[in-house]
Amino acid sequence: MINYRIELAFAYNFNLLAEDTPKIKYPAEQKTTIVYTNEIVTINISLNHTQSKTNRDYIPACKYNFVRTFKKTHPATEWLKNRIK
Repeated sequence: MINYRIELAFAYNFNLLAEDTPKIKYPAEQKTTIVYTNEIVTINISLNHTQSKTNRDYIPACKYNFVRTFKKTHPATEWLKNRIK
């Protein structure tokens, strides 16, 4: 997003991986551009910048689908917040 800001809050100490590490860790077809990881590099959160544009009205539905999928695949996860400002 160029004109909008995304804020992610992690419950644990996550840090940005070095710029060259995602290129090694992820296959080229996934093109992961930003990766946050925990201290022992066992949990990763990856983000991708794309050239695709979206309508702002689409974001709540996208978030809903992401949260629903994440909760099904990681049912033990404790959610501290789940919102769009």
